[in-house]
Amino acid sequence: MDYNESIKKINKQKILTTIDALKRNNMNARYFESKEELLNAVKEMVPEGSTTALGGSYTIKQIDGLTELIKSYDFKDRKKEGSTKEEKRQIAMEANFVDYYFMSSNAITVKGELYNVDGTGNRVSALIYGPDNVVVIASPNKIVSDVDAAIDRVKEQTAPMNCERLNMDTPCRKLGRCANCRSMDKICIFYTLTGFQRNKDRIKVFFVNDDSLGL
Repeated sequence: MDYNESIKKINKQKILTTIDALKRNNMNARYFESKEELLNAVKEMVPEGSTTALGGSYTIKQIDGLTELIKSYDFKDRKKEGSTKEEKRQIAMEANFVDYYFMSSNAITVKGELYNVDGTGNRVSALIYGPDNVVVIASPNKIVSDVDAAIDRVKEQTAPMNCERLNMDTPCRKLGRCANCRSMDKICIFYTLTGFQRNKDRIKVFFVNDDSLGL
C-alpha cells in the first residue's frame, strides 16, 4: 500500500469514528469515498422545486458541479449582482427559511460537535435555526480531537488563510495566526459550538474522503 492509500485508509477510519459520534448527537452523518459519490447523493436527496441557499464555503467550491447543482433549484442568492444592500439583506433573511441550506464547518470534533466562526453570522444562524435541512459538506482535515483543537485550528489555519483568500486587511493575514484583533475586516466575530440536537437528522454532515478539500 502506497503513502496516499495509507492516508486515505486512516482518514476513512477517522471519519467513521466521527460519524458515529455525530449520530449519537442526532445528526445524520454519511461517508463518501469520492466527490462524485457525494454529488450524486445530493442530487438524489434534494427534490425538484426545493428552495436552497449556500453559506460561504471553499470546500463546496472545490467539488466540481456542487455549487451549480445547489443553484439549479430555487436558489436564494444573497450575492446576486445588481441587488441593493437592502435586497441582499432580505435575501439573506430568506435563506433562513429554505428547504436545504448548504455549508461547511470550520472544525468537527471526534465527539460529534461542529465548531464554526463567522464574520456576519448568516451562516451560523441558518445552522442553528430555520432551514428544514442543513447539509454540512466536510473533508477529513476538518476533524479535530476536541473543542480546544478546533479553536486552535481556526486561529492558526482557517482564519489566516480565509483572510488571505478574501483579501482582508487583518493582522492574522500578516502574522499567520490570530492576533485577537479589532480590525474592521475581522472575520472572527460569532463563535458557535453545535452538539446534541433535538430535531433529529435536521443537520446532515456529508464527509468526502479527500484531504485536499477545504481550509
